[in-house]
Amino acid sequence: MAKKYKCPYCQQEQVEEIVACGAANYFCENCKKLISSKQINKNQ
Repeated sequence: MAKKYKCPYCQQEQVEEIVACGAANYFCENCKKLISSKQINKNQ
């Protein structure tokens, strides 16, 4: 089952995970922002 993370800006649950060269980042379709893995709300 895929984990769902929340955007720290708009609190939308469906952020897209982008993995490249060993680094994971996330993209929020709602607010159109790239979010680092340190900023993502993983506890929710």
